[in-house]
Amino acid sequence: MPPIESLSPNDDSNLLREDVKYGQEHDLQTLSIYTRKSPENQKPLIGAVSEFTTNSSKIWVIYIHGGAWRDPLVTSSCILPTTNRLLHSSFESKIFSFASINYRLSSHPSFPQDSSSVPKHTYRNAKHPDHIQDICSALSYLQSKYSIQDRYLLVGHSCGATLAMQILMGKEFLNSCGVPYESLNFNLPKYFLGVAGIYDLRLLRDKHPHPAYNDFLTQAFGSNETVWDEVSPAKFPNFEEFGKSGKILAFATSRDDELVDEKQIDVMLEKAQNFGGGVVVQNLQNILKGAHDEIWKTGDLADAIDVTSIKSIAVIEQITNESTPNKKDETSVPSIDLPISSVRVPILPVMETVCCVASFMPGYFSGDAYRSIGAGYHSPYER
Repeated sequence: MPPIESLSPNDDSNLLREDVKYGQEHDLQTLSIYTRKSPENQKPLIGAVSEFTTNSSKIWVIYIHGGAWRDPLVTSSCILPTTNRLLHSSFESKIFSFASINYRLSSHPSFPQDSSSVPKHTYRNAKHPDHIQDICSALSYLQSKYSIQDRYLLVGHSCGATLAMQILMGKEFLNSCGVPYESLNFNLPKYFLGVAGIYDLRLLRDKHPHPAYNDFLTQAFGSNETVWDEVSPAKFPNFEEFGKSGKILAFATSRDDELVDEKQIDVMLEKAQNFGGGVVVQNLQNILKGAHDEIWKTGDLADAIDVTSIKSIAVIEQITNESTPNKKDETSVPSIDLPISSVRVPILPVMETVCCVASFMPGYFSGDAYRSIGAGYHSPYER
């Protein structure tokens, strides 16, 4: 395991990063933990499990990156622009630490590997349920090492939102997919945020005629579209397990997303209305700006977390504590109407760039389009 290090000078100097392995089978079975430096000795606070378990007002923010289940250039480091924004937000004090999960990837036509020469532990050829099993193993590691319990906000972008929603589908579902019970030693999260998520796989392919959509879905889940339906959160019949313990279910999109269409959030919101229990559903449609990958590249993902989820967490916890002053009821939350549509944070200007569409569609842009970003720039996706 690499030593704990400060981040690069371009990143927030108040953060330390620790990369840990949660699995031994593949090099991508790692997660990155980001925590503040102690003002006294510049050492991480992450080891202070007792501080977290006794401080019920703080939560973890756990991030699952996107990349169409296959892009090796999209990694756990993609959370950095977001963490830097959140550490300077008004709700910084609500966050205990950040964790960002890497997981095994499917093959990518723009990054070919020779199976006869590439070591197995670096070969990217993951098939369902490999991706979701790794997410489960990472959450189990965090539970075992840091006792995160259910006090975390699970955030996913693009296919990361798919994986995060599959966690909410419950342990019985996950085990039926092939995830062993030893990888299911974690609590479902209280809080969820899906950003530019894919929630109905077949619908995504049907709405987008470009063959790359069918290609990456087939590489990740095989050609049996019955399996696609079974793993699609918007088609899952019963979220009862999350409904018993979850508090917030939020879905955010950008009006400028060129890769994932609005039908995805529409069908997921329709399904979410049937969750029942004390789950507050937040419709954050078009609350963000920027193309699909600009959402995380610029750190604007923090706006969905800060203005919505974390603020709402504070409201819900306050109402819960006031309604049950002697004993906190973890199974239900009073029904409240959060005026999310009226809440906005200024969106910082973003650099004019071309989004890395090649995660979905390798070769979609010409080299000239990428080089227009800056002199001498070449797309890593070019064949």
